Amino acid sequence: MGRVDANDDTITRYVVRHHRYDPGRREWRQVVEAALDNEDEFLTYVNSADSALTSRQAAGEASLREPQRRRPQEAAPRRVQRR
Repeated sequence: MGRVDANDDTITRYVVRHHRYDPGRREWRQVVEAALDNEDEFLTYVNSADSALTSRQAAGEASLREPQRRRPQEAAPRRVQRR
């Protein structure tokens, strides 16, 4: 898969976030699970992750509050530096 940096604003990337409980911080938060540069690979990853999460939820190993979050992120507009 074409994994990329989720924070790289120079490219369009597809980011999968997982809403999960962080026991170290004692709070629910969005965690970046993967960032991909190809939409087909992104959809394949999301379908696989959704199936795994559904199985874990059915077995009682994951909370129903743990949905996947997915969205494309566009490249950031270039900024002109002024001197």
